[in-house]
This record gives sequence, C-alpha cells and structure tokens, in this order.
Amino acid sequence: MRGTTREEIFPLPEKGIDTAPFWEACNRHELVVQQCADCGALRHPPTPVCPDCRSYEVDWADVPGTGEIYTYTTTHYAASPAHEDHTPYNVSIVLLDGTEDIRLITQVVDIDPESVEIGMPVEVVWEDVNEDTTVPLFRPS
Repeated sequence: MRGTTREEIFPLPEKGIDTAPFWEACNRHELVVQQCADCGALRHPPTPVCPDCRSYEVDWADVPGTGEIYTYTTTHYAASPAHEDHTPYNVSIVLLDGTEDIRLITQVVDIDPESVEIGMPVEVVWEDVNEDTTVPLFRPS
C-alpha cells in the first residue's frame, strides 16, 4: 500500500540538541532561527557554534513567515514506491524576508509544481504531521 500522509511519504525531521528549539517553535506555528547571543548574527540551519565569531552562546529569533523562492527543483521520478502517487513535487529553497540570507529548504504547496518560479513571493503554512511534528511549508502569497 502506498503512503498517503506526509509521515508515510517523506522522512520526518530528526530533532537533535541544536535543532530541537526550531522544531518546538514549529509545533507552536512560530518560525525561528538561531541568533548568536554575542554578535547577533542569524543562522540556519542550527549549529552549535557561530560561524561569524565562534561563540557557543545561542538565542532564538522570530523571523517573518514570508520570503521568495531562491531556487527549486521539481521531482518527477518516484524515488520509492511511497512517492509514486505524489510526483511531481517540488523541493524549494525560500529566502526569508528581513534576513540577509537565511534560507529554508521546504516545499511550495497549493500550486502546480510546474508553476513554481524563482523570485515568487511565498508565505509560510503549517502542516501538523502528527502530535510531535509540525513542518513549515510555503504557498504563493
């Protein structure tokens, strides 16, 4: 039987020591990224050390749930039997508004995958996959 839910089709995120606060915020439908407590630099994906000043001190900053498509790919080939009924789909990188270069790997939904374009304005939508996992997806705004 082919998967019908996101949980059955796509792998769920692994929640490690550095990424857990990001996923906890997603569960509250809030978009956050790491911010260095010493120099203030924003970073994503989460890392234990600031690449700008090498500090281990971390805060979390709210970021807008809007941005634009930086780049994307449309997948036509089913990588596994679970994907057969779900192609084509896109994997997109969204450049978030109000940040210098914070980018999220995501999927643009509520649009034909062939219609996604670089520069397209998008906004976050939340998919509650299960009681422990919510993922940020984006749709055209």
